[in-house]
This record gives sequence, C-alpha cells and structure tokens, in this order.
Amino acid sequence: MKVVLREDVKKLGKKGDIVNVADGYGRNYLIPRGLAVPASKGVLKNVSLIQEGRAKKDARQEQAAQELAARLKGVTVTVKTKAGEGGKLYGAVTSRDIAAELERMLSSKS
Repeated sequence: MKVVLREDVKKLGKKGDIVNVADGYGRNYLIPRGLAVPASKGVLKNVSLIQEGRAKKDARQEQAAQELAARLKGVTVTVKTKAGEGGKLYGAVTSRDIAAELERMLSSKS
C-alpha cells in the first residue's frame, strides 16, 4: 500500500515522503492516527507541488547563506571583556557575544 506521510515517522520516512507499507500497517496504524494518507492522484499532485515549493525555499536559503558567508569571509571579531591578572578572563566569551558583536559590526558598515 502506498501512503503519503503527514508527519515524520521513525524508521519509515519524513513528512511528505511517499512510502510503501504493509496494508495492515497503513490501514490500522498510520491512517487512523493521522500519520499518513492513502496515495491517490490528487494527493500525489499536491505533494509534488509542496516539494517544488520546499526546493525553491531551500535554494533561496542556500543563496542567502552563501551571501552571508561571502560577507563574513576574512572578518576578524574582537570582543572586549574583563580579564584578571595574566590575561585570564572572568567568565567566558559565548557564541551570543560573538553574534552580537558581528551584528554590531555589520550594521555599522551598511
């Protein structure tokens, strides 16, 4: 039985995947719990449209990430914080500190 998954199912597939399952598993478990719907022509067409939209969205996100990586290439971030004798820091420099400093640097350049 072919079904289209409506949710991620462990060891079976992710949302939107078209999978072959045993008839009983599909009828008695997946469909009643709303995890899948039977694969019909209309459902398959809808899934293909959703997958095309998801692919376009992924491409846009990839392009944005590439542009950001190009902007950040070669950037040096200096975070000022308190230090004790011998240059030992009080606390730590976290990823949040680095992100805030990058945001400040990039917004001042624009």
